[in-house]
Amino acid sequence: MQCYYGSFLVGRRHNAYFPTSDKGDELEGEPVKNKGFSLIEILVVLSIFAVIAVIANQVFFSTLRGGSKSEATTLVKQEGNYTLSVIERGLQSAQSVTTACTDPAASFSSIGYLDSTGTSASFSCQTGYIASGSAKLPLTTDRVTLVTNSCKFYCFKEGGVATVSAQFTLKRAGSGLTAREQTQLDFKTRVLLRN
Repeated sequence: MQCYYGSFLVGRRHNAYFPTSDKGDELEGEPVKNKGFSLIEILVVLSIFAVIAVIANQVFFSTLRGGSKSEATTLVKQEGNYTLSVIERGLQSAQSVTTACTDPAASFSSIGYLDSTGTSASFSCQTGYIASGSAKLPLTTDRVTLVTNSCKFYCFKEGGVATVSAQFTLKRAGSGLTAREQTQLDFKTRVLLRN
């Protein structure tokens, strides 16, 4: 007696490799073609996806690191350019320089001048920042710091006209910064006094 259970014939010879059909023994002896994937095929596909994921991860994090480096550089540039512009404006409108401008090779940690109203003013190198005026108001924010011994003012006269040069180095301030975020830039300007 033959009994059918699904597409396999029960009671006769049957297994996964030799199924029988509802029509009799037409398929008997022919191997069945598997419709699934072998373990090797699955492992190969998973390996390919893992490699793609690692590459995508590297690209993503290098983009983030590049962005933080760019952000740090932009911040330091903005702070340095602002400081230079304040120094330039102050000295260009100055009536005179009160610091002795005799030796072009001599550097000073501060430069004194009389502003356009005749008031005594100065720019000076302090620990961590450049200060403006006698009140020692910082020209930079606490997001950047002045590199030690990088701030210098030079004063000399060319043809009776005083020339003042300022140079300094700023770096990103803060603890816990990565190596890419520790940006350091040099700034320099030269100002011819009008008066």
